[in-house]
Amino acid sequence: MDKITTAECNRVVAILEDSVERLMLLSYVPEGAHEAILGELEAGPYELFSRHWDLEKRHGGGEPVGRDLTESSRSICRTLRDSPKTFGVLQRYSVARPEAGLRFIGHLLDLKTMFGRKLARTNEDEERYQESIASAQLRTKAAEDNRAAMERCMASAATSKARELEAASRVFGDVQAECRKYESENEATRGSFESETALRLGEITGAHEKLVGEASRREGELRAALDDALQRGVDEELVCRRKRNKLESELQEAMARYDERMLEMSERIAELRGKYEAERAEFEELREYFDMMDKDKAIEDEEEAVIAAQKKIEDEKHRHVEKLIMRIQAVYRGRVARAAVVDKGKGKKGKKGKGKKGKK
Repeated sequence: MDKITTAECNRVVAILEDSVERLMLLSYVPEGAHEAILGELEAGPYELFSRHWDLEKRHGGGEPVGRDLTESSRSICRTLRDSPKTFGVLQRYSVARPEAGLRFIGHLLDLKTMFGRKLARTNEDEERYQESIASAQLRTKAAEDNRAAMERCMASAATSKARELEAASRVFGDVQAECRKYESENEATRGSFESETALRLGEITGAHEKLVGEASRREGELRAALDDALQRGVDEELVCRRKRNKLESELQEAMARYDERMLEMSERIAELRGKYEAERAEFEELREYFDMMDKDKAIEDEEEAVIAAQKKIEDEKHRHVEKLIMRIQAVYRGRVARAAVVDKGKGKKGKKGKGKKGKK
């Protein structure tokens, strides 16, 4: 067989792609007329699908309309390719597409993929691919040889196992005979054991019934105690509920009195705050007034101190002046007295001289 060329592979792939596309489009066309689809189609597609379903019906009845049906299918494929609106109508109503047709489309896609891989492989890839196939064939042959050898081994093992089973069967028969012998020997022992077991079982049953009675009595006592405890719990709960209701009522009253007291205190605080603000304003006015008075008094005291200091200075000056005057007067008096004394002395000396001259 001649090797397929790349060009031939390309043509096959193109034909397969076109076939898959056509079959995918035709898979959305229902078998038989669909009134809902016809109701949404335009005039041209409406006539085309009506004629196609009519040809399908006639073909099913045995009429030779195969060529016309093929041409109608081609026209529908072209319409669905060129009119997305028509294809959308079919998609909305395609509930169940034919499974056989979808499987056939899947086979075509596999075939297309195979040819695509064939195109994608180079000569070296092709050689490696052929080598891998040959290697796989060798491995398959070796596996088959191994399987044959294993089958022979299994047949031999089966024969050996059959012999072992036969021997085991003989041993099993001997064991069964021995067991029957032991059963006959142990029959008497089993009878005495059963009688003793029945006696022991009676004792255990009596003890069990006694324990059951005691447990029932204890259960009654515990149930009575439980009922009593439940009743006491109900009574205590009722008392606690009454106490709680009373405490809640007292709490509500206390809260009401507290709210009323707080309201009175708030009003009293507001009143006192108003008085405080008024007295504070009056205090500020008085403090400013007394500050001013203190300032005036300080100025007055300072002025009096200045006047007193000036008076003291004037008094000192006056005393100093008086002292100077007194000193000046004393000096003056001294000088006058000394002058008088000097003048007096001079007058006595003159009188004495004149007298002496006359005596001569």
